[in-house]
Amino acid sequence: MAVLLERARAYRGRLSPVRGTDMVATIARYRDGMSVSGWVYEGMAYAVATGLLRGQPSGPLLPTATATRVQAAAVLVRLLFGPSAH
Repeated sequence: MAVLLERARAYRGRLSPVRGTDMVATIARYRDGMSVSGWVYEGMAYAVATGLLRGQPSGPLLPTATATRVQAAAVLVRLLFGPSAH
């Protein structure tokens, strides 16, 4: 999901708010951040930095988990109406 969000951002021609060491710092906030695969790292950093993905209330990001319909809907609401929505 993070890669799709990042590619949609790129398609719209918007710059990502995170680059280089900022990406590492953004992902490192989560205790399971080191399990984010390299191919999804930039997308995950973008989605987290913009508030589209927030991780679990208990602290992990769960980058290898499958999103539920409710989680996917919450991300779409944030994408459409801003990160403060839902």
